[in-house]
Amino acid sequence: MRTRAGLCYVSDMNTGSDPEAILIVEDERPVADALSRVLRMPQSGGYRVASCESGMAALAALQAERYDLMITDLRMPGMNGIELIERARQISPSTRSILITAFGTTEIEARARNLANAYLPKPFSFQDFLRAVKTALTAPPVPLRSVMVFSEEGLQAIQRRLEQLLVDTDAVSVVLPDWSGQLLVECGRRVESQTDVLFALLGNSMAAVTEVARLLNEVDGFDLHYHEGQLYEVYAAMVSNTIFLALLFDRRMAGSRIGLVSLYMRRAIEELRGLLTTATVEPDDMLGPGLGLGLGAEFSDALDDAFSFEAGHPG
Repeated sequence: MRTRAGLCYVSDMNTGSDPEAILIVEDERPVADALSRVLRMPQSGGYRVASCESGMAALAALQAERYDLMITDLRMPGMNGIELIERARQISPSTRSILITAFGTTEIEARARNLANAYLPKPFSFQDFLRAVKTALTAPPVPLRSVMVFSEEGLQAIQRRLEQLLVDTDAVSVVLPDWSGQLLVECGRRVESQTDVLFALLGNSMAAVTEVARLLNEVDGFDLHYHEGQLYEVYAAMVSNTIFLALLFDRRMAGSRIGLVSLYMRRAIEELRGLLTTATVEPDDMLGPGLGLGLGAEFSDALDDAFSFEAGHPG
């Protein structure tokens, strides 16, 4: 398939009850060919594979065909991989994505984990590549970030409830992030472990929890995610379809007490669900009395322009 924006090479793209369809976006043809061959091998999954040389060609391909997964390099001429993932989600929200790059940084990784289902730094083995593909295909699509606007009174009520939970449990920090890892409300003190990557990873886990609840038709279920480390304990549970509650404990200050924390979290989540419903207002005026949390398309585009990666570099 040829597009005006570039080339898209299609192979084994049949219709019907075939294996998952994967789109590879890579401007270095030998790399794209090698990845395509691996994915088409029966022992790898026998996936249906197409490849494109540019982001614009990939967007055209997503409009023409349905793909279960898009794998893109970060640095490509014209449009980088992160920009491509952002635009692709608008065209095909159900398409999962993997970002691969040889120029990874902490900032790039954090941003990639907010947008993509997997992040794969180069160099990587074919085993690592296939593991990332299988993980991405079994994960729910990363949700589109939407605007959530709270009234001032509603925000204060949510803040007070989190502060009460902080006191009840003796937690170090209590936070209310969305799936992407963006903090909506927080209280307590920050510790070194609290990074965008941490909350983005927790968000991925919580997205999977929500998908399990949906499949079981248990919308208001309580599924507690628990991590016990040497220094810290982390508890997380969904509050709504896109928002979760997370508590961080310093093990040097208090021992494990999962039963007590679970009880207080259940009570807090029940109240927070009601508070979120009454506190949310229509985002008609982002500069009005409400407080906007989250980024709409226009705000996201403005930030992307300010912090975008330079285009035109080799992948």
